[in-house]
Amino acid sequence: MTRKGDSLRILLPIAGIVGVMGWFCAMTPWIYDDFSYGSGDSSLAAVWAAQVHEHLTWSGKFVGHFLSRCLLHGPVWLHPVLSSLMFVYLVFCGALLTLGVCWRENLRAWHIIVLAGLVWLALPAFGTVFFGAPEHQTTAIR
Repeated sequence: MTRKGDSLRILLPIAGIVGVMGWFCAMTPWIYDDFSYGSGDSSLAAVWAAQVHEHLTWSGKFVGHFLSRCLLHGPVWLHPVLSSLMFVYLVFCGALLTLGVCWRENLRAWHIIVLAGLVWLALPAFGTVFFGAPEHQTTAIR
């Protein structure tokens, strides 16, 4: 049985990770390539048609690239929020895989912090994947 303080000890590192990741995402400028990738009409029908055309003629990566186009045409705050939440999701999935069936009883704050640090240090293209262009992140997480 978990106590109330245990969940707070888990939520505080997650909130800290979301804050740090959101700040870095907001501070990282997008380059011309990102905007040219998302160029065109910003209506959902136009974004969908561009994505279907790309899927059939170019890359075959549909879900991640469609979400990227939506992020490029969405509000400015959407990319930092979703990027940090996707990173926390990735870290949490790593913790679940590491701890196994009894993850609720065994999960501690340091598990989250260590896994987030290991992903940050061990992924060579971390800045590109999580801070820069959304098409890299959404295809990496998917």
